[in-house]
Amino acid sequence: MPDLTDLQVSADNKITVYLTAAQILALFATPVQVLPPLPAGFFYNCRSCIVKTSPGTAYAGGGTVQLIYASGPVLAPIATAAVIQNAAKQIANVNMSLTTSGLAASQVDGQAMQVNNITGAFTTGNGTLAIVIYYSIEQTNA
Repeated sequence: MPDLTDLQVSADNKITVYLTAAQILALFATPVQVLPPLPAGFFYNCRSCIVKTSPGTAYAGGGTVQLIYASGPVLAPIATAAVIQNAAKQIANVNMSLTTSGLAASQVDGQAMQVNNITGAFTTGNGTLAIVIYYSIEQTNA
């Protein structure tokens, strides 16, 4: 996780988060935090995301994996269920032109970033995911 002890607006950050099979299986009910909460006055602006699978036994069920603010607003879908379910290695690359347009500042201010999946739980799989997120930290009030 990034060091937030001396926070300043920053333009180029990258983090790789690894999800275990247990986390993937629970992703529908239990979102996974990928970036920690920020102090008041700051928010994450995610620019792009790469999802890489390391398959084992193929997953069944599930839904699209998405990047969300902890308060609820969805930033973007980052991998379809078919990517996660595939028995062969997969790479999903999402370029995001994300803004907070139409969102109240309170929905993004200081919020952690999470991944979850929609529709239903994945079942029977045991592969893992690497999620690479490129982001900046911006001030909520310019």
